[in-house]
Amino acid sequence: MTSTPSPQHAKPKPNLIQQFANFTRTGAGLEKTLRLIQAIAQIAIELDIDPLTRSQCMTAKTQIALTRRYFRFFGFIDCFTRVLGFLGDGNGSQGMFMTIIEVARWSCMGLYLVLEDSTILHAMNIHPAPWNMSILTEAYKFWFYALGLSVFGAIWCLLFSSSQLEFSKGATAPKKQDEKQKGKRDPSKDDSAYQAQRTALWKRVVVDSCDLMIPGTFLGWLRIGDLGAGLGMVVSTVVSGGEVWKRAHTATVAMIGFKALFSSVFLAVGGFLFGYDSGIITSTISLPTFRAYFTHPSDNVTGGVVSAFQGGAIAGTMFNMVFADRLGRRRTIFVGALISCLGCALQAGSVNMEMLIIGRFIAGIAVGILTATIPMYAAELSEPKWRATLSGLLQWMLSWGFLVAQWLGYGCSFSSTEFSWRFPLAFQNIPGLILLAGIWFLNESPRWLMEKDRHEEARAVLENLRTNASPDAVDLEFREIRDVILADRAAGNTSWRSILTKPSWRKRLILGCGVQAFGPLSGINVINYYGPRIYEILGISNQTSLMIIGISGALSIVYCTIGLYLVDKFGRIKPLIVSAAILAAALLVNAVQGQYFNIDNGAQLRSMVAMNFVFSMAYTPLGIISWVYPAEIFPIEVRALGNAITTFTNWTVNLIFAQFTPNALSSVEFKYFYLFFGLNLIAMACYYFFYPETKGRTLEQIDELFGDQLVPHAFVDPAGAEAAMEKGEMVEHVERN
Repeated sequence: MTSTPSPQHAKPKPNLIQQFANFTRTGAGLEKTLRLIQAIAQIAIELDIDPLTRSQCMTAKTQIALTRRYFRFFGFIDCFTRVLGFLGDGNGSQGMFMTIIEVARWSCMGLYLVLEDSTILHAMNIHPAPWNMSILTEAYKFWFYALGLSVFGAIWCLLFSSSQLEFSKGATAPKKQDEKQKGKRDPSKDDSAYQAQRTALWKRVVVDSCDLMIPGTFLGWLRIGDLGAGLGMVVSTVVSGGEVWKRAHTATVAMIGFKALFSSVFLAVGGFLFGYDSGIITSTISLPTFRAYFTHPSDNVTGGVVSAFQGGAIAGTMFNMVFADRLGRRRTIFVGALISCLGCALQAGSVNMEMLIIGRFIAGIAVGILTATIPMYAAELSEPKWRATLSGLLQWMLSWGFLVAQWLGYGCSFSSTEFSWRFPLAFQNIPGLILLAGIWFLNESPRWLMEKDRHEEARAVLENLRTNASPDAVDLEFREIRDVILADRAAGNTSWRSILTKPSWRKRLILGCGVQAFGPLSGINVINYYGPRIYEILGISNQTSLMIIGISGALSIVYCTIGLYLVDKFGRIKPLIVSAAILAAALLVNAVQGQYFNIDNGAQLRSMVAMNFVFSMAYTPLGIISWVYPAEIFPIEVRALGNAITTFTNWTVNLIFAQFTPNALSSVEFKYFYLFFGLNLIAMACYYFFYPETKGRTLEQIDELFGDQLVPHAFVDPAGAEAAMEKGEMVEHVERN
């Protein structure tokens, strides 16, 4: 029988301070808060105040404006995604006019954001550019056009075209009416929805008209002055922020559970270890003290030091293929952390090259184990809405590890003793020790516990993780996991060989291996590992090249922070397609310029360096999703095996290109980039044609994408799922399939 949910006590309304904390905890709420402060600072500057206060307000305005630019750095992706949605909508003649308006509006907005993004290094005072004002002026023109089209479109809908009201919410396509609901519409609800859409349109007119003052004043097209623009900015922020405030307090269930967030951040320490291990060796092997201690090793020997790490990672993924599912997620990570400490200690205490290479190999084993386990573990702990963000924290911490390695190596290079290379290598032990000490404070994966028939433990873990969810929601998740596992067992799908023999599982394996391979095939490791070599070809000094790489590493953290937000907002596939397109374009530009490079042409040199920054930015979605996607597409029975195989693919491709790249750069220099240009185009086509979107689904609901749904899912059809379990229809359904 279906159990009746117990009545829940109403939660007390939070006080104003707590409401504001919830508001600023959301990305949109924090951005609105900063925008309001910036507007107030702009108004204060125009008032009759003393010079010191005016100077302080100007500084505050400039710094806050720069901070807000970080929030919208990847905003052009959303704009161009909307454009594609409208173009693919297929509206009839009735909606053609509004479709044209919306396509033009979002195209202009996207171009504004792209042009604005290109000037961010100037705004940060990292790379002042004489063309900054020209680019910014063109950007503000597109912003003005976008806002003007928005106001025009909203007024048109209000006056002449009520059937086009769905555009008021910026939908990429009008929603199709469910066939089952035809003839069952509630007129009162329709009228309420109509009025709500009209209200939204009026708000859009007010907000965008006020915002129009900002680019209009900058361009000199509107004679209202900075004071008027600041007042308009206050009005638009308050009006648009009201809806954000409401959403921050009505969607409490969608907030990230603290324990799941803490667990994922802690697990991502393994990503820091990966990034640090990868980054520190680049600066270490080039140090004079290192080369002198090891009697000036040849290029083949130093290449072996780099390759040993990747070879060890391959061995680590093979360990996971055999033992990860037996050990569970926590014990597997404990083993990886323990091996890491051993390998790092051997490197720091090396007395000969053989000992160093063995230490690198052992550390590689640890990283192979950890990178095959952590994204999967985080995905199994997470709620669907935040799964990509929490699983992708591995890439975020990887960026931090790479950054720390670059700057620590740079700082220690000033020492003329063995400390210059022993201390950076010894520092690798810290993340391993943190994982060793803390892993037992985390929950075991509820899905692994369920697969091992430890149901009560699994339920307890879910209740511990989902403290912000109702008991009914926890029960639905528990039932969904249980039902899918039992259905797979009834179908005889529990053998590890099924990942190769069952077509739908084999497809998942191919897709997972593909997205993992496309990471190194994008050319990222050529840019990261051989950056100094590339800049040497361009005639840039070693010290300057290290500084450029360090700045790029710092920016990659900014990119990755924004990217974590994007992958759960826009899904997995659209960011992958955009990423591959920009990667290909950046590589093509540098490949062509490299063929006609003139060392005396300063503009060309800056352009080629800038393309490397563009490449780093564009790689971010791929870097995150290459870990997230394989971690979520496999069923629980073969999830550990599938992730091990896909990670094995990543490290194998890495190893192959690590061997070829030095000779390729020496032989063909920038023509080598044409290879990666072509590979990125292939990747873009594969993402578009073969990869299904997984956003918003539970790990169990992803089965539907591959035709593997054996029972109704409890989250989607609770009654149907329970009926299938109670009546034994699950087995009958399986047998019929």
